[in-house]
Amino acid sequence: MSAARWVPLALTAVACWGPPPREATIAVTPPLAEAHVRGDELFVQLTPGTPLAAVVRIPIEPLRPGMTLNEARKELGDPVATRQEADTVYYAYRQAPDQVELVRYSGSGEDWFVAATPADNAVTRVFAPSVQEAISRATHVRRITIQERRNRRQAFTGDVHEGRVFRLQWHEAEG
Repeated sequence: MSAARWVPLALTAVACWGPPPREATIAVTPPLAEAHVRGDELFVQLTPGTPLAAVVRIPIEPLRPGMTLNEARKELGDPVATRQEADTVYYAYRQAPDQVELVRYSGSGEDWFVAATPADNAVTRVFAPSVQEAISRATHVRRITIQERRNRRQAFTGDVHEGRVFRLQWHEAEG
């Protein structure tokens, strides 16, 4: 067989052995209503009436997405610490055991969201068992997005890697 015929066959074989499709539905139980994997992200919808606090173990309320510093001051008083990085200002309202901050981003328009840094960022510490199970079934997922209701603009996101959760944010979702 000539080399010219062998190369296309080799390329065909490689194409057949590529990565599996990156969209899947994950079987879940209440309080999760549904879970889908798209690319490297897991999207979770909660059953109607289930609050986010039922599946996210880091207490972040009464802070909420869209809340301004003036509103937070009225409800909670002054932040315990403030720091700034470029276009982002972080107002810490709790530092222990988990750091919880109201964040103002002004890079491309103003955006207010809540960020959390858990003292123990293990998936088992941050999420309830139902979410832990969904993450374990969704192999190769690097980010999770949880919404209380379909089409609701608020979402909770976190990056996941090797059983750890990073960059937790509760924010206004796009679209």
